[in-house]
Amino acid sequence: MSQNNFLKYYKKLNSEQKEAVNHSEGKLLLVAGAGSGKTSVLTTRIARLINEGVGPEKILAITFTNKAANEMMIRAKNLEPKSAYSTITTFHGLALQLLKKYGEAISLAFPLEVVDPQENKALITKATKKILKSLNFDVKAFNQNFEFKKPLTQQNIVKCIEIILENADMKTFVDEQMFDIYSVSSSYFTDSKFFIEKINTIVKRHDCQTFPNEAINAFFNTQTKVVKNILYFYFQSKNTVDEYGKVNQSILTFEDLQIYLYMLFKANPEIGNEISEKYEYIHVDEYQDTSLLQSELIHELQEVHGNLFIVGDPDQAIYQWRGASIENILTLKEKYPDLIQKELKTNYRSKKEIVNFANTLIKKNVNRIDKLSKANDERQRSNTIVYKKFHNGYGEADHIIDEIKRVSLFDHNYKRFCVMYRNKELSTILERQLFEENIPYRKLNGSNTSINERVEAKEMLAFMTLLINPESVKSYERIANKPAKGITPKLIESIEEESQNSKITFTQAAFKMQEENSSKGLNNFTELISLVQIYSGLLHSSSQESPSEIVFSLAKDSGYLNYNLETMMENLSDRKKLLLLNDFNSFLYLKEEEKVLTAYYLSLLQKYEYDDELQSYNALEILESFVEKQELDDTDGQDSKARETKDNKVTFTTIHSAKGLEFEYIYMIGMEQGIFPKEDAISNAFQGKLQLMEEERNVMYVGITRAMKKLTISHVDERVIYGKKEYYEPSQFIKEMGLEIPQEEGMWNV
Repeated sequence: MSQNNFLKYYKKLNSEQKEAVNHSEGKLLLVAGAGSGKTSVLTTRIARLINEGVGPEKILAITFTNKAANEMMIRAKNLEPKSAYSTITTFHGLALQLLKKYGEAISLAFPLEVVDPQENKALITKATKKILKSLNFDVKAFNQNFEFKKPLTQQNIVKCIEIILENADMKTFVDEQMFDIYSVSSSYFTDSKFFIEKINTIVKRHDCQTFPNEAINAFFNTQTKVVKNILYFYFQSKNTVDEYGKVNQSILTFEDLQIYLYMLFKANPEIGNEISEKYEYIHVDEYQDTSLLQSELIHELQEVHGNLFIVGDPDQAIYQWRGASIENILTLKEKYPDLIQKELKTNYRSKKEIVNFANTLIKKNVNRIDKLSKANDERQRSNTIVYKKFHNGYGEADHIIDEIKRVSLFDHNYKRFCVMYRNKELSTILERQLFEENIPYRKLNGSNTSINERVEAKEMLAFMTLLINPESVKSYERIANKPAKGITPKLIESIEEESQNSKITFTQAAFKMQEENSSKGLNNFTELISLVQIYSGLLHSSSQESPSEIVFSLAKDSGYLNYNLETMMENLSDRKKLLLLNDFNSFLYLKEEEKVLTAYYLSLLQKYEYDDELQSYNALEILESFVEKQELDDTDGQDSKARETKDNKVTFTTIHSAKGLEFEYIYMIGMEQGIFPKEDAISNAFQGKLQLMEEERNVMYVGITRAMKKLTISHVDERVIYGKKEYYEPSQFIKEMGLEIPQEEGMWNV
């Protein structure tokens, strides 16, 4: 059956795609233009390899998001069911998987906990407060010694440290081969010029008025010791050390996962060899978005067999601002002289005129691989690209609404339309008018909160984490005082200090303090700890209870479930609340309007327990797998469901959030010089620094190539942003595309 599926699908591929699919040994760079069917090529190649006798477990495919990895796995399994045994994952997913197996070799120890950016920020804040206090650093006194436009605050310092950690150049880790994370705080972060440069770059990029530049510069110039200590304590606080100095718990960010994996390869060549030996055929998608660190990880992975299938397009490199290095793909031939390069040129998404204008624009970039896409449909059409000029945002909004109403007059099919922009502030007027016209819309630019970012979800994950690891301090911090029991953050902090001073575990410290100086808060906390330990023991034993039942019981007996029902489900009758408290399965039968995330998470976990691929897992392994899946959620602040185009709503999105999507009708608003391209890209280009401008052009290229049938581009003479009216010239990209700019308010059609 799988052979038939594979052959049937293979026959539909064009000659370029078949040539790529048939590549077997050695290294290949497949330069895949927008809409060229790269995922089809990747999945068909995986199916072909398995059909020809390659063990599926020897195949690795890496991409950037869980959504992309899941889609690739589904499509690969449809072509060849054995693909389920291949590793199709993200960089951080692969890193976590390998560190769980080999992490002890670099002093990592279980349980590993992955923290999200918010939780990581809390660790930075904790470290900053502790060090400023211990070093007697007086922020007020510091401000008196300097004349600042704005005084330096503790919040400024926390934000600066956060920025440094987020924007650190990972090339340092690669070039200097730093294996000990603690050495980072004493050598990598000692250069005050680095701090100042990074902070000023970020401040300028975000036009942020909250950073007092002079204060920050002075702070980093005169207080390097303070900063080093903050960073050292930050790294230390992510690792719990026992009385013998051994790490017995490690807290890792997504970036940490990849850094530690690189350390593993470099510090333990024999383990690196074992990993590389396992993966005979390696595929990497969206290579233009890789960081220097990720590029080195890929190099280590392919070291034994050397079979590397890389897919990417420098014209779609739009993430350099968050660490991606376009040089990785541009210099690939220098790194691997035996590399073969092939191209996918046929665009199956967009009409001919759209493809041609995108080509005209992107040819202006210097740092790219020379290629020209061509449309699959070569027929000439009119009104495929429309360029409009308006006096202000109201005229722009009126035109878009009128067209949406006209095109959808009979079928009301709103999901075909997308409003796209470089700056999310541009959408305000149009959103308001769509609302007034009762036209449904949704936003994909980060305004939708991911399920896993919501408080109730984090609380349920905390209960699950405690069952796996009863020593998880961050999990206790999240749920210990819900409902209120006198378990304050200060109390938990004092227990942490006792744990570190006495070199005992966190829970041992809590019981020790209770014996020495009992209090209501301590009594309630040790009672909760005892409850956690009982149910954790049940999970770790060969109990017949399912993970979802154990989680339910802990949440109920701790008082959290009743608290949750009272605060989140006020509309439920007392009778129904009582039923929910006593019958776990009743959560699954709530009406849609009655459901909250507690019910959602319990039902999600219960469904997960019946996954065919988990049938050999015990209760602990199932819960660990589920928690790992949720911790590695990467929807960038968006519910994954919100990214699907099934909802019958007009889509509002930044161009970055639209990558990977397509729409029949796209309205690209805000095509004004200084907005798109951004002002810093323009000023850099005047100085001969082209990187920012070329990335802006890439962003424009990505936006254009999301359109299937029609693209409408518009600019206005005056626009109000952040409450301030500004006058604008048309974006330079309009002329670079080959469009003519009308002198008066009007329209130019292609």
